[in-house]
Amino acid sequence: MNLSPPTNGIHDFLPSAARKCRFKGMSAHETINYLSSLSYRRKVPQSEITSAVNLVFNTEIKTTDKPREPKPRSWMKSATDKIFAEWKTTEQDLIDMSDVHPKDIDQRALIECLFPGDENLLCICRTWQDVKTAPLLEHHNLDQAQYIVPCYMTARTGITNEGKVSARAKSNTGERRFIVLDFDEPPSEHHASIIRWLMGVRAPLMVIKSGNKSLHAWYRTETQDRDAQFWRLAIMAGADKRLQANHAQAVRMPMGKRDNGAVQSVLYFNPNNLPS
Repeated sequence: MNLSPPTNGIHDFLPSAARKCRFKGMSAHETINYLSSLSYRRKVPQSEITSAVNLVFNTEIKTTDKPREPKPRSWMKSATDKIFAEWKTTEQDLIDMSDVHPKDIDQRALIECLFPGDENLLCICRTWQDVKTAPLLEHHNLDQAQYIVPCYMTARTGITNEGKVSARAKSNTGERRFIVLDFDEPPSEHHASIIRWLMGVRAPLMVIKSGNKSLHAWYRTETQDRDAQFWRLAIMAGADKRLQANHAQAVRMPMGKRDNGAVQSVLYFNPNNLPS
């Protein structure tokens, strides 16, 4: 069949052409594909073609103009309640599972393991106003820092979205080096069980206590697809989705100190899971 769209009257042409396709034994989907392949004088939206075919075939085929966005991922409370009931893991359990006992960890040596290379730039923050990007050797009093960006930085300063020069901007943040999960929504007593459950999917490199109620788990990155799948699962388990959206977001500094004086202690560390 060879149909030629008219110069004018395309809106009337589409149902007529769809009927001819149906009489030829073509399916609704075949008709949509065929009508979409024709050359028209004007741009014909996919929705217009689909509507004409739906009318003729009495179907409810959805337009493909704008693919339906997946439902936003979010915390599934019922799932984490079940995980907690099954695993019943405590912070002490994580300490007992650690390859290196927390008491044996030196903070500076830990940061050197996480970010090797004397010349590599790290962004470390004492507060949100006191931010410095420099090689590790230039960072002093690490135990007084609250935050660190879990990526190598590409320059000492960058330009923020607001056009300001800053030591911490997306423009001077390198590729994601670690996935950091911050469990804020589930009850704090559930966090260790969730992390233990996630070990069945990906083993953590480190787990720290935020100095407040939540636990933060660090993981090395893998392939883009595998990381996306892991993020999806972690967010459903209560991880903060903002950390996936912004790889330049600073996270709690291991063995640093909150502004209230609470230490952000390491509960679990497995150096076998460091990036290669």
